Amino acid sequence: MQINETISFEEGIELNLQNQEFQDWFNVNIMPNITFADGKNGTVQTCATFDEFSRPETWVFGNMMVRAVYFTQNENYNFNKFVCYGII
Repeated sequence: MQINETISFEEGIELNLQNQEFQDWFNVNIMPNITFADGKNGTVQTCATFDEFSRPETWVFGNMMVRAVYFTQNENYNFNKFVCYGII
């Protein structure tokens, strides 16, 4: 995925604390490309890495990395939030 836009966001800050313009942009341009699938049984894996519990951990979109944070430190999929890193 190539990102051809310039938009401001705070690196290392969770998505729900970002400015509204970035949140809106993220929901339109990034969110549709994020799946929590592992590529097995006909699913589409879009993540770049998995955590130590085999849960999708990071997704990379050009120079931007999105990290999933979960509520639990086990194999439970209780998703908490996204944190964004990099530059656009």
